[in-house]
Amino acid sequence: MIGTIALFLVILLSAAAGIGGGGNIIPVLLILYRFSSSLSIALSNFNIFISSLLRYIINFNVRHPLKEAVLIDYEIVMLMMPTTLMGSIVGMQFNQILPDVVILILLTIVLIFMGYKTLKQSITLY
Repeated sequence: MIGTIALFLVILLSAAAGIGGGGNIIPVLLILYRFSSSLSIALSNFNIFISSLLRYIINFNVRHPLKEAVLIDYEIVMLMMPTTLMGSIVGMQFNQILPDVVILILLTIVLIFMGYKTLKQSITLY
């Protein structure tokens, strides 16, 4: 029950901030649910996919508030999708090859770096 509440809050805050939250979901799944890192990463990726799909459906016909265009910039999507897909493919290969300990260390480093950058940006914006 605690894990479900924690997961709900993490996903809620991530969606409110406009980020996927995949990096935040993984530690909750690892610590509270005792899932393996491979399963946690797969569930996190599925959650990001569903969140992205729902956000796309909701914003499909929404107009941009400042210019005469739709809210979704499809040119950026076309620019980012190939690199995102390649990163996912390479990441899946590393996930299968590397042991869980190495993956956890790399995830921790990335999470600390992202947390630092977010804190720094928050202080700048404040």
